[in-house]
Amino acid sequence: MNQESPPEVKEEWRPVPFPEYSDFYQISNLGRVRSLHGEGRILKNQKVGLRGYLQDGVALRRPGHRKQVLVHKLVEEAFPCERKN
Repeated sequence: MNQESPPEVKEEWRPVPFPEYSDFYQISNLGRVRSLHGEGRILKNQKVGLRGYLQDGVALRRPGHRKQVLVHKLVEEAFPCERKN
């Protein structure tokens, strides 16, 4: 049986879909979040409890503000699917 390896997905980066944080962070189509300041480090996902389930989230910060967001929601909004009708 010939098994093909899955095609490689090229990582694409876009600003996070919150205008107040788009100058500070980017989200990739692979679900990674990076800071645009300093060394451009990748943020570590945190487990966020929501309605009894643990999900991956990150804390976005800017001077005087902090926002906890779910990673899959950032990807969903930054990379919307084109639906076929």
